[in-house]
Amino acid sequence: MDGTNEKLELKLKDLERRENELKELERKMKERSDNAKSTITLNVGGKLFTTSKENLLRVKNTYFSSLLQSENWKPDEDGNYFIDRDPKPFSIILKYLRTGHFNLKNLTNDQLDDLQEELDYYSIDLPEDSDPILKLKLDNVMQSGTKKWAQDGSLPNVSGKILAKVLEYCRYHIEFPSQSDGISPWDAEFCNVDQPTLFELIIAAQHLEIQPLVDLACKTVANKIKGKTPEQMRTFLGVTSDFTPEEEEQLRRENEWVEER
Repeated sequence: MDGTNEKLELKLKDLERRENELKELERKMKERSDNAKSTITLNVGGKLFTTSKENLLRVKNTYFSSLLQSENWKPDEDGNYFIDRDPKPFSIILKYLRTGHFNLKNLTNDQLDDLQEELDYYSIDLPEDSDPILKLKLDNVMQSGTKKWAQDGSLPNVSGKILAKVLEYCRYHIEFPSQSDGISPWDAEFCNVDQPTLFELIIAAQHLEIQPLVDLACKTVANKIKGKTPEQMRTFLGVTSDFTPEEEEQLRRENEWVEER
């Protein structure tokens, strides 16, 4: 028993030491953050942005809060903090930190993708119940319409029926974001359509860069062909064999060992 108590006492002392070290580290990080200048100038990709420390720390646990509490982030000789990132989306992000709102008017889907990439880099998470970037992408889809796509060829052969299905998917998942990588009951019912409609959904979602819908439709196709013979798969996928029936039979005989395994 004495040996056990001695081990517990040593373990307790070690834990207490680590706890004290952690408290000291937290104290130093807070001290560094408190001692940082109230006005900070950032050099983002060669463009200067001046803002308050309060704005940079408005959202918790971001790139900025980590660096302001670090000993490694030092200003240059001009007193500016350099960040090697694109200044265009940063101006939008800084406005969000200042006001709590995004100004996303007139942004294309490519620009929205760039903005999302920068938000990820700065570890700025949007509220789970409201994603303005996804909403604006949906607005862009609705405003463009099938007429524009028919003119410039950017989204060929997409009918009004398929576009309506895509919009139905977007509206639902804006209100009810997916909680897992699996197929939810709503998603399963949404994809409970005939084969041509399912394939048209994949094409439309790819052109619109709605990756979650692409993944969902492709998973549905994979589930539908699971366990089918090659002939059944070709029929479902509309694939024509490059071989004659005689050539296929010869290939089967030559590769019987594969089926035996």
